[in-house]
Amino acid sequence: MDKGEIAFWMSAVLAAIKLYEFVSDRWTTVTVDSSFVGLEEIGNTLTVLNKSKHPLTVSYYELVWVERRKWLGINLPFTRKEVSSDSPEDPATGCDIHLKPHEPYPLVFCDEYYFDWGASNPYDIYLKVWFVGRKKPKWFWVTGPRKYRG
Repeated sequence: MDKGEIAFWMSAVLAAIKLYEFVSDRWTTVTVDSSFVGLEEIGNTLTVLNKSKHPLTVSYYELVWVERRKWLGINLPFTRKEVSSDSPEDPATGCDIHLKPHEPYPLVFCDEYYFDWGASNPYDIYLKVWFVGRKKPKWFWVTGPRKYRG
């Protein structure tokens, strides 16, 4: 290889790295961590962490109990049937939760919104979150009897 070819390939690699940095800075990454307590007065806490470099706004959220769809007794991956849902927010007005970059935000489900998460729960529980600017909600697996989260 001559110097011109080496310079071309080095600049192509550097351009690819810059493109990756540009795109990854705009990716939205959110995680949910759970803390379960057996007392309704204290409640269960789901902590939403915005790992992105930009703020996000939650317009509505709810807990959803789901069961896997089956065909001939075999669980079908990536399919679910909603059994029930509940939210402390009014669906008509929603909420206005601002998630700052790299900061956690706790969602506490206590008293009337406390949910059973123990061995007697036969369903997977998901946190379904609608973010401003997105068409579809994002689903976060919270807990459930099955190891497969699909």
